[in-house]
Amino acid sequence: MTNCDTYDEALDLCVHGSNKSVDMSVGDIYGGAYDKFKLPASTVASSFGKMISVSRESVSDDDLARSLLVMITQNIGQVAFLNATLYKTKNIFFVGNFLRHNKISSRTLAYVLGGSRPSFLNDARLSNGGKLVAFAGCL
Repeated sequence: MTNCDTYDEALDLCVHGSNKSVDMSVGDIYGGAYDKFKLPASTVASSFGKMISVSRESVSDDDLARSLLVMITQNIGQVAFLNATLYKTKNIFFVGNFLRHNKISSRTLAYVLGGSRPSFLNDARLSNGGKLVAFAGCL
């Protein structure tokens, strides 16, 4: 999809990219916010939704990488949110190196878990998450 060889290279691309040229938003579909469901115009309605009508060459690697990162992070956040709601979990802990030096995913998770979460739900990001995941894998 891109010419990246490492995760860090892909993250560097994301910083300069914009998923707005790749993803279809609520605003693209409805011409603005969808007030009935309190969805801002900028909400992603379809990841990679605009790619059906544009050529691959017209979209930068930066934009594709950003869209992919946002899609993966939204999925992680949604799965965490739904499971926390289902099991009435009070806290969600995000651990691992996925969030290390990754402000885009941190902001995306904060948005996904933002206003719609139940009042009993909190989320936290641990600074030594990579070490914790490695330790837990040994158990």
